[in-house]
Amino acid sequence: MFNHKHFGWQDGSNTDTDPTPIVIIDQDSDPNATIVEVTLGDRLGDLLDTMNSLKGLGLNVVKASVCLDATGKHNKFAITKSSTGRKIDDPELLEAIRLTIINNMIQYHPESSSRLAMGSTFGPEAPTEQVVG
Repeated sequence: MFNHKHFGWQDGSNTDTDPTPIVIIDQDSDPNATIVEVTLGDRLGDLLDTMNSLKGLGLNVVKASVCLDATGKHNKFAITKSSTGRKIDDPELLEAIRLTIINNMIQYHPESSSRLAMGSTFGPEAPTEQVVG
């Protein structure tokens, strides 16, 4: 079990700019699980709430890790569908995962909400071309 206190967030009162939140959903690096990476500068809302939000979507968090580098705190979750134990292949569920995490980030860090891309980016860089349907 994670120590809730250890994964608390800092109020960021000593920083001049709000961090840029990043949510990356990786289907390629693990054959058995979907990897979700969440980065928000050097602070992120409650890690346990993020994990519980994913569980609320019918997912298992089979592995979680945190690393800190110059770009911030990176939280990685390996997740599978509770019903099958397999990685997520449903595009609607993948989008629900992304939106759930973004909403969780907004709850804990409303100061960064203007930097959240609700639909146009799928990684740290904006796409060079927009797909027009």
